[in-house]
Amino acid sequence: MRAALVIALLLVAALLPACSDEFASLRSSWQPVTREDAREIADADAQRGRVLIVQHGCVSCHEFPRQKAPRAHVGPPLTRFSLRTNIGGSLPNQPEQLVRFLMNAPAELPGTGMPDLALDLADARDVAAYLYTLK
Repeated sequence: MRAALVIALLLVAALLPACSDEFASLRSSWQPVTREDAREIADADAQRGRVLIVQHGCVSCHEFPRQKAPRAHVGPPLTRFSLRTNIGGSLPNQPEQLVRFLMNAPAELPGTGMPDLALDLADARDVAAYLYTLK
C-alpha cells in the first residue's frame, strides 16, 4: 500500500512540469476584454434603453448600476454586462443575439427564467445598447 502511494506521488511529480507548461501556454494566449472591445448597436438610443428597463420591470429581477430600485436577486446582476461573453449562460453575447433574446427570451433560450417581454425591435435595440454601456 505504501509502495503504491510512493509510485503515485512520483508519477504526479513527473507529470507536473508538463501540466504547468500547458497551463502557461493557455494563460499567455488569454486576452482580457477591454473597453475597445465593447459592443455597440448603431442607431440605438442607450438612454432610452435605460428608461425602458424600468418601464418593462427589468429592475424587479436584475440589479443595474446607478439604478434606484430594490435589490433584486431573481436574475443575475447586469453590472459590467458588456464584458460578459455569454447571455443567459450559453448564448454568445453579440448584438444580434442579444436583441433577439430581449425580444423573446424563451424562444432563444428554452428553459430560461427570463419571460417574454414582448419588446419590439426598436425597444430591444435600445435596451441592448444600454446594456452594452455597462462596463
